[in-house]
Amino acid sequence: MENLIGKITASLIEKGQSLPDGLIDKINENIRPPEAIRPDDIYIRAMYLLSDEVNSYGGRFPVEEHDCIIRLLVDCPVLVGHRKDSLPIARTFYAEKEQRDGRNWVKVHFYWLKNSDKGEDLRKNIDGGIYKECSISFVFRFPECSICGSDIRDCRHRPFKKYDTEAGKQQEAFFNYRQIEKVLEVSLVYRGSVHETSITGNLFIPAKEDIRELSIGIEHKKPIKYRIWDLNRLDKEKDYFVMPAYESLDVILEKTGETIRLLNADKTMIENKILSDYPAGTEWPKGEYTLDCRLIGFRGKSRLPVYEVLNLLKGEKTNVRRVELKIYDLLHHDRQAVAEIFSERRSLLEEMFKDDSKMLIPVKKVNGGRLEECLNRYGTRYGIEIFDCSLPIGYLYTHRKIIPLRIHGKKMQGKKAYYCLHGISNEERLPISAVISSDFDLDEGDLVEVEVYSIGRNGNNLRLVQPKIIDISGSYSDNIDIAYLLDAKPAELSAPTYGVFEMGKEGVVLRIDDDSDCLLLRGYLAELINDGRRLLAESRAKSEVQTLIVCGSGTIIDKKVRGDSVTYNLQGFLKGRFVLKPIILNGRNERIFYRLDIGRFPEGNHED
Repeated sequence: MENLIGKITASLIEKGQSLPDGLIDKINENIRPPEAIRPDDIYIRAMYLLSDEVNSYGGRFPVEEHDCIIRLLVDCPVLVGHRKDSLPIARTFYAEKEQRDGRNWVKVHFYWLKNSDKGEDLRKNIDGGIYKECSISFVFRFPECSICGSDIRDCRHRPFKKYDTEAGKQQEAFFNYRQIEKVLEVSLVYRGSVHETSITGNLFIPAKEDIRELSIGIEHKKPIKYRIWDLNRLDKEKDYFVMPAYESLDVILEKTGETIRLLNADKTMIENKILSDYPAGTEWPKGEYTLDCRLIGFRGKSRLPVYEVLNLLKGEKTNVRRVELKIYDLLHHDRQAVAEIFSERRSLLEEMFKDDSKMLIPVKKVNGGRLEECLNRYGTRYGIEIFDCSLPIGYLYTHRKIIPLRIHGKKMQGKKAYYCLHGISNEERLPISAVISSDFDLDEGDLVEVEVYSIGRNGNNLRLVQPKIIDISGSYSDNIDIAYLLDAKPAELSAPTYGVFEMGKEGVVLRIDDDSDCLLLRGYLAELINDGRRLLAESRAKSEVQTLIVCGSGTIIDKKVRGDSVTYNLQGFLKGRFVLKPIILNGRNERIFYRLDIGRFPEGNHED
C-alpha cells in the first residue's frame, strides 16, 4: 500500500502560560549558539505536536516511539509554510512527553530572537491566534499493521476496516509509524477562523527503497477516478463534464501571498530552469490557492510521453524541447477546502481566471447519450477526462487499452528487469498473476501505464493478455480505480450493443445482441482489422462467451442487410463501418468480416 495519508492534531501553548525553569540552559546546551542566549534575548513558545491516537487516515505514533521522536526533534529548523527557499524563523531546542486530554503527547519547545527581522511580528501572530497550525516533515520506513504486524502495504488489512481476530472479536485496523529516521523541519502555518489551536497535515508512506521527505501541510486530496474503455458504461440519462486527456505529469501550483511554487505531487519543489519562467512570466489571480495542473512536454507540435517529461525534470537526456502548464482543477482557495462536486470547483476556477483563461483545460458539459460525439470532437489521441455533474467521481477514457498498475517488486536477471505489479479495484489491491519485463528503469512504488490486449480477474489476481509497460504514469496517487475494466456488464442502453471476447490463439468472438449467434474472428489483431484485413468468421453459440474474458464492447449505430451481407456501423471498441459477407473458399461456404472505411476518420475537430 503506497502513499497513505494521515492527519494529527496538536496545539501551541497559550499566551501567558508559565514555562518550566531551565529552558534557557537547554538552548545553550542543545543548540550551542556562538554567543550564550539570555532570557531577555528571545521568545519561547511550544506546541503539542503529536499523540498516540489513531489519526484520521489510520496512522498512529505508538508511545514506545515517542522517545525516538523526542531525540530527533531537538535542533530542528522552524519554517513558515514549508518554504525551503527562506531561512528558518525559529529553532526547536527541547521536547518532552506529556499526558493531556487522556492521551500521550509529544510537546516541543522552540525559540527565536526578539531583535530578529520580524521577530516581534512572529510573536504577535502566534499570541494573537493567527499562527495556530504546525506541520512536520520527517522520514520513516515501516508502516506496521496493527493486526498482523506486517508492512500494511503488503498485507490484506486496510485502515478503519474491521476484521475478525482469532479471539472471535472484530478489530479495526490501523498502522503504526515505525523506524522513524529523521525529523527534517517543523513549519508554522497560517489559517483563519479556527475555533481551537490545532495542527493538521499530511503523512504519506513512500516506497520501501525510495524514502522521500514527508510533509504535513495542506492536504491535496483528489477525487477517485475510474479508468474506462467503453463509454457505454456511463449513464446516458446523466450529465457530465468532458475535457481533453493528455499524456502529462501531475504537478501542484501553490500561491501563498506573492510567492508561486511548483511542486511535484509528493510536494517536493520542482527546480528546473525551463519551468521557472511559468510563475514569473504569468499574471496570477489575487488570493491564495492551490491548483492541480498538468505538465505537458512537446517536441515540435507532438506531445511526448510522461517519461520524457520526467527526464527533463531530472536533468537527463530527453526529447522535450518545450513544455506547457495546463490548469486542470482547483484544490484549495484562500486556504479552505473547495466543493467536492467538480462543477462548483470549475465555476470558481473560471471566475478566478476570467481575464486569462488560456491556461485552463477546456471543458464541455454534455449528456451521457452524446459522449461518443463529444469524444470525436474534444478527445485527444490519448482520450478524454469525464466528471460526473452530481457526484465527486471522475473517469478517464483511453482509446487504447491502457491500465495503471503500481510496482511492488523488482527482480534482476542479468541486465533484464522483471516487475511485480498490482492494480486497485474498489480499494482492493489485486496483483497480476505474472511478472512483466521492461526496458524502463523503474523502482518499487512507481505507477506505470500498461497496455494490454485484454484483462480479467482470476480470484484475487489480475490476468493480463499481452501486457506491455508503455509509459510512467503522470499520477502519483492511488485514486485511479480499474473496477470498470473488470466488470463486463454494460450499463443499461437504449441502442443495440456488441461485445468482443478473447478466445486465446484462435482469435476473438464477436457477440452482437440482435443476432442469433456469435462470430469467431480467426487471427484477429487490432492492427490487422484496422488495415482492412479480411478475417474468417465462424459461427459460435452465444453460450460459449459466458466464460470468456471481455476485450471490449460498444454500440451499433446502424445495421443494414443486403441479401446475405450485413453492414454494421460500430462505435466503441470496434469503430467504423464493417461488413459480414458470404464467400466460397476451397469449395466451402464461408463468411468473412472486415472494415470498410480504411483511411477515413469521423467528422469533427481532432487533437493528436
